Amino acid sequence: MAGIKETKELVGFGILTVKAVFNSLADGKIGFEDAWRMIEVLQKAQPALEGVAIIPEELKDLDGPEVDELKKYILTEFDIPNDALEYVIEDALMIGLALARLYSKVKKLPK
Repeated sequence: MAGIKETKELVGFGILTVKAVFNSLADGKIGFEDAWRMIEVLQKAQPALEGVAIIPEELKDLDGPEVDELKKYILTEFDIPNDALEYVIEDALMIGLALARLYSKVKKLPK
């Protein structure tokens, strides 16, 4: 079983990046005063991207409890000021998880 460590780290990095951009744009522009948000994103980039090559294997082996863990993680961690957009993005991510689970099931079919 491959687990979901790398997938979860990359999802977390994506969430952190989107939140940093939205929070930086709260005043309508990204300025020097927003640099600290981007520093946090840059600090998390290397750890999140180091294991990106492992993610296809994790997705190929994705099971129900792992999907549930990722769903819970996304719904807990992803929060932006625009609730309507947040719900749309969360729905898109849930569709992505469903497709990843379907991919896993297809890969496990007997040949």
